This record gives sequence, C-alpha cells and structure tokens, in this order.
Amino acid sequence: MDHRLEDAILAEKNSILQNLQKKRTERRGRLSSDNMTKKKSGFSKSELIFKFLNMASVFMRIFNLICMMLLIGHWSGCLQFLVPMLQGFPSNSWVAINELQKQDHKRVFRKHYALCIRIGDRSPNAFPLRPATYLQDSFWLEQYSWALFKAMSHMLCIGYGRFPPQSLTDMWLTMLSMISGATCYALFLGHATNLIQSLDSSRRQYREKVKQVEEYMAYRKLPREMRQRITEYFEHRYQGKFFDEELILGELSEKLREDVINYNCRSLVASVPFFANADSNFVSDVVTKLRYEVFQPGDIIIKEGTIGSKMYFIQEGIVDIVMANGEVATSLSDGSYFGEICLLTNARRVASVRAETYCNLFSLSVDHFNAVLDQYPLMRRTMESVAAERLNKIGKNPNLVAHREEDLGSESKTINAVVNALAEQAAHASASEESVHSMELRTLPACLLPRPKSENNFASQELTREGRRIFHKSDTFHKDSYQ
Repeated sequence: MDHRLEDAILAEKNSILQNLQKKRTERRGRLSSDNMTKKKSGFSKSELIFKFLNMASVFMRIFNLICMMLLIGHWSGCLQFLVPMLQGFPSNSWVAINELQKQDHKRVFRKHYALCIRIGDRSPNAFPLRPATYLQDSFWLEQYSWALFKAMSHMLCIGYGRFPPQSLTDMWLTMLSMISGATCYALFLGHATNLIQSLDSSRRQYREKVKQVEEYMAYRKLPREMRQRITEYFEHRYQGKFFDEELILGELSEKLREDVINYNCRSLVASVPFFANADSNFVSDVVTKLRYEVFQPGDIIIKEGTIGSKMYFIQEGIVDIVMANGEVATSLSDGSYFGEICLLTNARRVASVRAETYCNLFSLSVDHFNAVLDQYPLMRRTMESVAAERLNKIGKNPNLVAHREEDLGSESKTINAVVNALAEQAAHASASEESVHSMELRTLPACLLPRPKSENNFASQELTREGRRIFHKSDTFHKDSYQ
C-alpha cells in the first residue's frame, strides 16, 4: 500500500510539474512571438522609409535628365529663330512660310465668308475681317512656342515641325538639331533604364540566379520533389535578394569588416548566453570567423560516427539530438550550440543532429575554433568542463578533458567563479521564472537524481508536447548538446 501511495503521489506531482512547464512554455512562446512581431513591424517601417528615399533619389536624377533635355531643346529653339532673324526673315525661311500660311488661311476665310453671303446664311457684318498678323511681329511667347515646337520635333525625330526646311540654312539647322536631339534622347533612355534597374539590383540578381538554377534543374532532369526543395532553399536562404557578401566584406578594411560582422551577428550574440556573458574580445574573434548556413527540415546536420570538423550555433530553428537507436534524446532551439566535443577531443561524433524546422546556423571550423581558443585558454577550460559533463550524462566519456579541476590549479577557482556567476545571472532573468523554477525543485520526486552542478549551471529543461526535453535561450547559459 505504501508503495502504491508513493507511486500515485509521484505521478500526481509529475503531472502538475508537466502542466506548469507546459504553461510556462506557452507563455514564453507568446512573448517571443510578440517580440518578433514588433521587430518585424519596426524593420518593415524602416525598410519602407529607406526604399522611399532611394526611389526619391532615382526620380530626382530622372527629373534632372528631363530638365537637361528641355534645356538643350530651349537652346535649339532659340537658335532656330535667331538665324532667320539675323538674315532678316527671308521669304524661304520657316518663319516667313508660317506667315504665308496665315495669308492663305485668310484667303480661304474670305472665300467662305463670300459663300455665306451669297447663300444668305449670315449677315456680312457677322464676320469682320481681322487685321493681318506676322510671326516676326507677334508676341514673344508665340514666337518662342513655335520655335520650341520645331526644335523638339527635330530632337525627338518625329518630324520637321509644320513644314520641312525650304532653305539651305534651315536644312543645316534641322540636321544639327536632329543630331543633338538623337544623342540626348539615347543618353536619356540609357540613364533612365540604369536608374530604374538600380532601384532593386539585388532582387534582379536573385531572379537571374533563380532562372539559372531552374535551367540547370531542367537540364539535369531532377525529380519534382528535389526541385521543390531547391526552390524552397533559395527562397529561405536569400529571401528574394542576392548578395556576394564575401566579396563585399573582403573589400572593406579589417576594422570596418569586423564592425559589420559584429553588427550582423548581434542577434546571435544576444541569443547565445555563451556569447552574451563572455569577453567582448573573444566574442569579436569568434563571430568574425563564423559562416552562415541554412538547413531544411529533415536535413542531417551531423551524422554519428563521422569525424567532426565544425561546431554550430543556432540563430533560429529547432534541431533534434538523435541517438544510435533512433531515439530523440533532446531538442535544441535558438541560442544553443552543438558539435564542440569532437573539436575538443578529435574524436568521432557521438550522436546525430537533425533539423526539425528551417534552421539558420552559424558554423565554426576546427581550424578557426582552435585558433581562437588558443588565445583564450580560460574559455577552452570552460568548454571542456561542459563537454565532460555532457559526455558523462550520456555515459560516453573518452577521457577527453585533461584539465580537470584537480589539474587546473589556480585557474579552477576562476573558472568556477565565472561559470557560477554567469549561471546565477541567467537564473535571475525574471522573477516569474524564479518562482516557477523553485516550485519545480520543491515538487521533484525523491527518486530522481539531481543533475551535476555544472549542468545545473548551464541548462534548465522543459518538456515539449511530445515529452522531449527542449532547452530555451531565456534561461540558459550553455544549451545542452550531445556533440
């Protein structure tokens, strides 16, 4: 009876604990989604402002080109009227031809007027004759309008104006106007096309890249499922914009390149407690050597039994730690890192890592890993201590750590102080998290063994809906991993 009662009490406590953990997970998920929504809305507003300013700049440049073309047309129109004026408006000039046409118009008007009188349709006084007017004696605005119309007709190559040239002088002026106009028109179209294309050159390059990939897939006759995966990968990896980031960063100075990389990786540094609480120089040296990678759901990031050449930091996404028997030991989310054990020991992978969702990761190669940790031996000791505890937890300890606490000497106290201080800082992130955590500790069954001290310092676990453990960035310093 006593054993049955204890089992019932333990089952009830476990049920209460799981419900509390589930509520806490849901609350954290709502908070994180709200924060992401705010970030996306703010980013979209700033991006819209940037696009508006960029388009305004392009339109201003196009407006300048139009004004330049109108200025050249103005000069050509003035020249079209200046030359006949200096010649005294000869009868075969375009100005005189316009005057004769006015006289012809009046002659037609008189015939129509006489016809109206003959048929008795109108009174003769209904159509008083207007006095004769000449273009050279007209108001300057009328003169300028006719001259500008003739010049723009030549420049745009749409005709000679009202009449073709009748004199040698008009013919040379027309040819000069056509040549200058055609040149300006071609330059205008070229500049306008380049400016419009420069509005979103990265998106244009992305479309060209996707077109090349589609042609390659058709040439190789890849299956439809594989084509779909490749298309989705490009959409998630480049987000509709294509940049040669390595080329761009390679052209910058070392200090400026370091500042840009630190800014680009600011979300990673903020989400990974290992970076957030580490030395700024160490973080800067690490992030400048990281490489961005994207994995699709179901991709095997690390395969058990292979020789490790990289470690990974999770910026966004969830990965599963899969053991040899196919069992999912745990899941890692934003802010976790894995794969460092093989880099420390030169051993083979002890478990596989599979992407459960789209994962945005940053990888650190073994050469860069050793180069950075050689400069910061204290961080190497810290990572080795955590790696040893992880291997002890799953029962796979290849005696990797040569620097145990008894061998560290004077540095052991410093390491423990750093680890405990950082863990204490993460543990006191919020008052609500502390209360829930203390409630969990009071309700833990007596039959469960406590976790090692270093593990308690580095991770706090929760149960997902499937009953697996998942570790979150909000309450951890190092995320649990099995690599």
